[in-house]
Amino acid sequence: MSKVVRAWTKGQVTIPDEYRSDLGTGADTLLRIGVEGCELRGLPWLRELCEHFAPMRQEVEKADTDEINVWIDDALAAVRRERHCLLEQRGDLGA
Repeated sequence: MSKVVRAWTKGQVTIPDEYRSDLGTGADTLLRIGVEGCELRGLPWLRELCEHFAPMRQEVEKADTDEINVWIDDALAAVRRERHCLLEQRGDLGA
């Protein structure tokens, strides 16, 4: 499905109603835009994230609070270890 649309003075393009409806986008929807060949492609950013994390959301729905807290603690510890390694490599740790 394609449609010809006009680019306005500052490069703005109106996404036709039927496309917005199909994509589920609204006035404040963030879109990830890219060029493929000679075509401009867009994807609702939030929908992409939701789809990406859907398996995790399903797993979390089955977990209790204690399990979720352990996962959060593990994730924070991993991020802190990685940050520490990066700072150490750059020599930014101090004495």
